[in-house]
Amino acid sequence: MIKHYGRDKPEKHLEMPEHPWWENIDPNLHKSSHPFEANICSRLLVWATMLLDLMLLFCLSALFLLMPLGLLLTRIAALIGFNNEWNILRNDAKNAAFYRDLNAKKTTAEIFIAPPKGVTIIESPPKSLPFQSEGFITELSFNSPFETLNPELRASYAYYKKNNTAHAHHWQHEGGPRPTIIIIHGFIVSGVGINDAIFEARSLFHQGFNILFYLQPFHGKKRVTFPYVSGLHFFFGGSFVNECYAHSVFDCRIFLDHLEGKGVTEVGVTGVSLGGLASGLLAAVEPRLQFSVPRMPMVNLADNLLLWPGLALFLKTQKWFGGLTIPELRHTLALTSPLTHTPVIAKERLMIIGGLGDKLICDKTIRILAHHWGDCPVSWHRHGHVSPFGTSNGRVFQAFLAEINFGNSETEKTQETEH
Repeated sequence: MIKHYGRDKPEKHLEMPEHPWWENIDPNLHKSSHPFEANICSRLLVWATMLLDLMLLFCLSALFLLMPLGLLLTRIAALIGFNNEWNILRNDAKNAAFYRDLNAKKTTAEIFIAPPKGVTIIESPPKSLPFQSEGFITELSFNSPFETLNPELRASYAYYKKNNTAHAHHWQHEGGPRPTIIIIHGFIVSGVGINDAIFEARSLFHQGFNILFYLQPFHGKKRVTFPYVSGLHFFFGGSFVNECYAHSVFDCRIFLDHLEGKGVTEVGVTGVSLGGLASGLLAAVEPRLQFSVPRMPMVNLADNLLLWPGLALFLKTQKWFGGLTIPELRHTLALTSPLTHTPVIAKERLMIIGGLGDKLICDKTIRILAHHWGDCPVSWHRHGHVSPFGTSNGRVFQAFLAEINFGNSETEKTQETEH
């Protein structure tokens, strides 16, 4: 059975708000953590990891207070000819109405359209694994056929040429296809090494699974030349956030097509933070997935961002300058929240992993997502957002894979027969 280090107090159970949830959700959700039951040793460890998150928030707050300076520099850059960023930010409030309207009129399948078949994927020559002699690594890439949901943003989004190429890092065993786990990184931390540690990918590989590290928009090789910060453009306004998530889901499904074409019959997805939200969205559009396990996901991005003091102040003052109010931002970003969409994977194959000391994520939204997902299991651990390392996460995830029979040879044979 899956072990939990903290449990919800029964009298404090949170449920999914009535639809439209973005109008009925508690606007003060982010102002307090949800109570949990745990022993004194667990609480001490939680408080220690909580301090790490608070230290990071303090540093980030100082940077976020410089955002007006960043807008000024963006405006100056526009005056000398580099006007793409300024046009995106200037028109964000106007473009946001498009996504609210799209959410009201379109189904999940119509919003996250299936990518075309037959996309040519370039596969690098195999390289040796750095940690064992058996197996090999390949780099996968393709020119993405993704087009923005909003036609008004297509030229601005396609302007970033490096972002138009999809990338993935693939660990494979010898001897043909294996059950594959797709790993989706969080904000900024897109490197394979750090995600190997977070997800204990080597341990999973030793158990016989192949691993595919998927690179999200504007991260790593896809980031812009200036400013050279991995993931920064992912948050260039609410409109760009929606487009980045639509792009992330779209390209990941093409890699899923590639794996299927190679004979892989079992694929699941897990992601952390920003990638946790992406894995939650994939659970709503990809019935081919055997499981989805978001870790510390940014379920409701608008309310999560209000936890970050400097950024919260910036967001709350935008209405004075013609920007979005918090309710408008919540409604705009609802398009790419898992709370808006019904999963197409059975609830027994869904699980959420959370950190009891996490101060960068609104833990109440995790509990609401679990209720939305049919009261799927939530496994709470004694760490924060910036310290998600430890064997407890790995043991719980591996126990979950065993419970759903992922990677079982008999299951593979059955699926091959059905196909």
